[in-house]
Amino acid sequence: MNRRSFIKGAIALSACSTLMPWLSACSVSAKTLFASAFTDKANRHYVGWFDEQGHLHGRVEISERAHDLAYIKSQNRIIAFARRPGIKLHVIDVASKLVVKEIDAQPQHHFFGHGVLNADESLLFTTENYFDEHMTERDGLITVRETKGFSIVRQFSSHGVGPHQLALLSDNQTLVIANGGIHTHPAKSREKLNLDTMQPNLSYINTLNGELVAKHKLRDKHLSIRHLCVANDDTVYFGCQYQGAVYQVNPLIYGHRIGEQIHPMKANDSEWMRFKQYIASLSVNDQNELAVTSPRGGVVSIWDRSSRKLKSLLTLDDTAGVASSKTIFIATTGRGNLVGVDKGLSAIRKEDEPTLIVFPDATNIGDTDEFFGLYNDALTQCNELQD
Repeated sequence: MNRRSFIKGAIALSACSTLMPWLSACSVSAKTLFASAFTDKANRHYVGWFDEQGHLHGRVEISERAHDLAYIKSQNRIIAFARRPGIKLHVIDVASKLVVKEIDAQPQHHFFGHGVLNADESLLFTTENYFDEHMTERDGLITVRETKGFSIVRQFSSHGVGPHQLALLSDNQTLVIANGGIHTHPAKSREKLNLDTMQPNLSYINTLNGELVAKHKLRDKHLSIRHLCVANDDTVYFGCQYQGAVYQVNPLIYGHRIGEQIHPMKANDSEWMRFKQYIASLSVNDQNELAVTSPRGGVVSIWDRSSRKLKSLLTLDDTAGVASSKTIFIATTGRGNLVGVDKGLSAIRKEDEPTLIVFPDATNIGDTDEFFGLYNDALTQCNELQD
């Protein structure tokens, strides 16, 4: 694990921020610029973009905390999505480093923090919620806007309560949506109002007419499906945040393709317990690997996509977003660090009985917990392999 300083000074990345390859979420990318939303110690909110070495190339202050980002390459603009129950989208011009437009949600609507562009970047799809004074539970909405003036083109049901992250499949027509199943209302802040009756699902929708293509549920209704990413072969990986008993142990990460069964990723109970029932960001790279973060558990996990088995589980306190860069993954932490998760320990795993593991770069790690976390990862692997 190679830990680099990200943005010197008093900056803390928001716990739910998403780290973006330049600049599309949960996708394979060989490009080297990234962006993330973050908040400083004075509670000012920003979107910043930086390279793999953690060098800040620009930042823009925005009026409310952002959750996810999207990049309109043809316009060289970033869209920052307000964190639930926010009501604004911020359009940022990268060249001028200015917020050039703010889009308000419709009356009695709020955003769920995520959006995705179609292939030619002409349309933006966002997950939203319509609410009333009676706190009526209803399915969420997918709102489609054109990306010139951001006027609404059409709107259709997400086919589930509490839609969160969404993505397009390779046909550029089928939208996959993580419907978390949790009913919320702005008047109750972030309170969860229906945990006894929640019904999360993974829905596939035809964006041309809003019709449901397929809907899938997990056996345990308390596995709230929140974040996802899509591999080049249209395998959808999604992560859950468990809303049931604190002692319950469940697989929290799953893979699915249309027409097939949902398959859990493979780990033992003690490994699943490390995630503390909470999955945040997911990303795939071009080496057939999946990376998943858990800020509550303080871990970054690497999975083999072919076997669905856990390859490594690395300690990283308050980890937030994750994205791929060639063969490595880049993660962020709430303490303001950019972290490169490389092949070091994974490479050692393949060798029979190494007698000495040396970390010459570890002296560059400024945080004591992260320093000892790296050594703990190595010792854990040695114990596992009996080296």
